[in-house]
Amino acid sequence: MKIGVPILVGVLAVGLPASARAQQAPAPAPTPAGVHVAGEMQFRYVVNHARTGGTPLLDQDEAGFQLRRVRLVFTGSFISPRLTFRVRPNYDRTVGTLAIDDAWVAYALAHGWKVQVGQFKPQFLREELVSGYQQLTAERSYANDYFTVDYSQGVELTRAGRRVHASMTLHDGSYGANTDFNTDRTTFAVSGRVEILGAGDWAQFADDEGWSEHGRGLMVALAADYEHGETDTTRAVPNVFKLAADVAAKVRGGSLAAAWYHQRFTTDSLTGLPTNLRAARQSALVVQGGAFPLRDRLELFARYEHVDFDGLYYRNGNGVEAAQNGSRNLTSSTLNTVTVGANWFFHQHAAKLTTDIIVASDPVPVTNTAGGLLRTDGDRQLVVRSQVQFRF
Repeated sequence: MKIGVPILVGVLAVGLPASARAQQAPAPAPTPAGVHVAGEMQFRYVVNHARTGGTPLLDQDEAGFQLRRVRLVFTGSFISPRLTFRVRPNYDRTVGTLAIDDAWVAYALAHGWKVQVGQFKPQFLREELVSGYQQLTAERSYANDYFTVDYSQGVELTRAGRRVHASMTLHDGSYGANTDFNTDRTTFAVSGRVEILGAGDWAQFADDEGWSEHGRGLMVALAADYEHGETDTTRAVPNVFKLAADVAAKVRGGSLAAAWYHQRFTTDSLTGLPTNLRAARQSALVVQGGAFPLRDRLELFARYEHVDFDGLYYRNGNGVEAAQNGSRNLTSSTLNTVTVGANWFFHQHAAKLTTDIIVASDPVPVTNTAGGLLRTDGDRQLVVRSQVQFRF
């Protein structure tokens, strides 16, 4: 990966010093020692209508209830208000067991610096960093799920300034949650993200909404991730380079965001890999926005996403989320989807009803039950999702 490392180093070299030169952020309020316990639940009804493969194409319908996220969240501090932690078990809707999502400890240093160790999501894609309970639609985009680093284990250094936030993470690679040191698929991985606040305040970008209590806000960001793959006797793991850029804007009563993702692969061996992996240059564009016709109560939203797989589907996973691994060459390289819907806020994100519709005009290469999309060779798929969520 000859161009990946220099670009990543450039992002970090520019971003971290720039953040260090930014005005010092106000000191956070001390966190009382002890443990705070919170609960979260998302309950959905999903209807999927798709064209299956074969000759002739047949209609296929699936419908049912889904517990998307059910989890307890343990947060707090110990020894010192500067030493904080977060532990969050998560219910696995596929096999009905519990697994660990977040499990980290962080120490706040001087001048806005912080170091964090454990299992968490390295800062890469903004869509992934916004909580699943504070999304615009019922679920994140298909593009986000494909290009994200997701959960991994590692060490992260961040710097929070008034106008610049920057981070650098040394981690175990994409989809590296709950893996031992000898079962991850990378020899090393590093990612970085730089965010610049053009207007407003950082609190506005914790979710996707343009609440009436906030004024104008603008944030732009650039991120990169490089993962050096391991090779064993049965298969090769490629090196992966990912790049992302995003912008988000807020006004009273509305929001607009756009993101561009890119990734490419290099490897010395194609054992167990799609044959055209080396040549692939994959990218995606996601644009979404929302507006409140009824102030802070009813929000209408829409999202468009375009994914160019460039002839293959490949996830650098470790058997995690096996249903979505599906690495293979593709006969159709693009996926276009449109999502429209509405949110009804009973009490902002603490109690919310979301109903939306997804229209996919191309074959879906791999099932994504979180989004309601199923793998098909047909070129039409319709998904209706209705979800109620609670946080307490």
